[in-house]
Amino acid sequence: MFSRLLVIVLVYSIVQTSLAMNFLRVTSSADEILVDISDKEPHRRTVNRVVLKQEDVFPALHKQEHGPELIERLNLITEKNANSPAYSFIVADKHFNSASTWAGMGHMGSYESITPELASVLHKTIKKVLAQKEKERQIQLAKEKEALRRLEIAKKEVEKQEKRLAFLRITNKEDMIVIHSSEQEPHPSTINQVVLTQEEVFSVLQKETHGPEAIQLLNHVNKKNANQLSPAYIVADKEFKNPETWSGMGRLATYEPVTPELAQVLRDAVKKVLVQKETEKKAKLAQEEDKLRELELAQKEGEGSQEKPSDSPAGLFSTWWAKLFGPKTSKPSQSTEQAQKKPGFFAALWAKLFGRKTNKPSSSASAIEPENQSPLAHS
Repeated sequence: MFSRLLVIVLVYSIVQTSLAMNFLRVTSSADEILVDISDKEPHRRTVNRVVLKQEDVFPALHKQEHGPELIERLNLITEKNANSPAYSFIVADKHFNSASTWAGMGHMGSYESITPELASVLHKTIKKVLAQKEKERQIQLAKEKEALRRLEIAKKEVEKQEKRLAFLRITNKEDMIVIHSSEQEPHPSTINQVVLTQEEVFSVLQKETHGPEAIQLLNHVNKKNANQLSPAYIVADKEFKNPETWSGMGRLATYEPVTPELAQVLRDAVKKVLVQKETEKKAKLAQEEDKLRELELAQKEGEGSQEKPSDSPAGLFSTWWAKLFGPKTSKPSQSTEQAQKKPGFFAALWAKLFGRKTNKPSSSASAIEPENQSPLAHS
């Protein structure tokens, strides 16, 4: 499960760099590929250097046309760089011109001649590798943040469960562990009941020092509950005294004798299971909220890109004005004759009062033809 806590990191993001790879030069040294990137005309202050492994770049080049040729060129540059203080570079700008675009970086270094086709292949491959690296980085970052979030949830849950389990009694029936807990002196109105599986509780107890003894005690209670009507319980209150704290729950229950040490082991095991279950539940809920938020954000971005000028306040006003006073149009389902535009209310009133009188248009098709038709139209 990945995290909603995608914190803004104040460093250059590789993906941002890859999207701004207008200017690019590449060199090779030992098992590394050194990539210099700039969004604008390269200068020492505008260039970012990214170090990649040959094992990341070469397999990607192998899949491309002319890739093997580029690998050979990079290997030659590696040999050249090993014997020269000044690096040799291959220029692979987005809009390939020549090495002169990198003149702002000074005269140190030489540039290998390369065709625009090879430069384009190298440019696309480097961009693809950087995008993949950024994707892996984001996944790892999300995992780390998810782990941190779980730790924070678990820490809060420990405090919460400690409070809830101030008074605790446990029973075992068949394959279920039934927990009754209360923050205050137990009474039917203050009790919370939680049902856990034996597997959940026993798996935690097996790792504890006195865990096997606690499991043995629970199994004993299980057998007892199978053969008697009144349930048997183990009391594991925070401040262990005796079963009398639970007398407010009635006299039908029986209570097994237990040492304070064993009661503490049972209490800790129950608390661990409850904390783990609540942490998973809340982490899952947070993940679902993340997905919903991302969907809403994507939807808003989509709506924003499709927004029309009429959606602006001025556009809305003009739309409203047109609806009231502009020409009225018929519904799409009506015939083409009925769909002809009619003058708005005030326009029609003005024409009726002050305009010249005109004959009403005929409902026939010929009535809507232009007055000055060419004779060829009837031929």
